[in-house]
Amino acid sequence: MKKATGPPPGLWHYTVVPRLEDIMISGEIRPATALLDPGVKPAVWCSTNPAWEETANKLAGAPGGRVISLDRAGTHKHFGLARIAVREEAAPHTWTDYQRLSGDSRKSCRGLERSARNHDAWPAQWRCSFEPIPARDWLEIEVWDGAKWRTWREALKEAST
Repeated sequence: MKKATGPPPGLWHYTVVPRLEDIMISGEIRPATALLDPGVKPAVWCSTNPAWEETANKLAGAPGGRVISLDRAGTHKHFGLARIAVREEAAPHTWTDYQRLSGDSRKSCRGLERSARNHDAWPAQWRCSFEPIPARDWLEIEVWDGAKWRTWREALKEAST
């Protein structure tokens, strides 16, 4: 019987290459604390989407001091895309759980849902942990080469040749 190929099982934590380097040095994926209202529990966000989590796209400066929202291609161009496959039990909470446990307001959660759907992201694919996810729960680290996901080791090997 032919063995199936594809991404390893588990959830994906999507990020950008400079942040991936920080994660690898620290040995853990830490909960996001940016832009949280007081009293909201920070969370590590993961997705079941095997291609890319659109809410992981970044912002960039534009001429005239403007800030623009990047899509996946723009985020790749400016920062490089990266992801870490994590064990499912490392991020056990669904979006519904997050809304109940985080202390985030109903209004804020609805705004996040609207924004996500406007960017073709789906909260039903989100999972989170309120604790850091240590390296022992990582299954694979990959970077996007512009055409496909490659293991971190493959990318480093090619870059050094």
